Amino acid sequence: MNLFIGSSIIERWNPLPFTNSMNLGISGLTSNELQKEYGNILSKYPTTRNIYLYIGSNDIIHNNDIHSTIKRITEFMESISISALKKTKIIFIAILKSPNRTKTQKMQIDYLNRKMREFSSSSPNNYFCNCNRQLKSSENYLHNDQTHLSPIGYNRLNKCIYFL
Repeated sequence: MNLFIGSSIIERWNPLPFTNSMNLGISGLTSNELQKEYGNILSKYPTTRNIYLYIGSNDIIHNNDIHSTIKRITEFMESISISALKKTKIIFIAILKSPNRTKTQKMQIDYLNRKMREFSSSSPNNYFCNCNRQLKSSENYLHNDQTHLSPIGYNRLNKCIYFL
């Protein structure tokens, strides 16, 4: 089982070509709600092999403290790793740097992504996937709202994470 959890980027995603997948995305989700919404995810889906996680973008939009945001995300990932007994991979998908973000928001995105890459490299079950370069290489990777991915963007995202 592959689980896709996180905010609207996940909710809008049709995770093909992944078989045996479930999309549990929640539009507007912030790291404050992460543990409440997904804290016992492995008890509901005990055969989960991969969790694809996209969270933090809404925290930045709502000016939530970036250090607290990172702490909540890493604590969640640690709790999943402990309960998974090393059999579930958690793939953190880097926050997208869409063009409608402010300079400050882009700096926070860079910081959050860097900290999540560092955190992920410290655990054998955690992975970091940064698809920003692959997505930017396509002019039409964003939906008209300039925040969410277009079908072209999701296709590139699928290709980016498929081989992890």
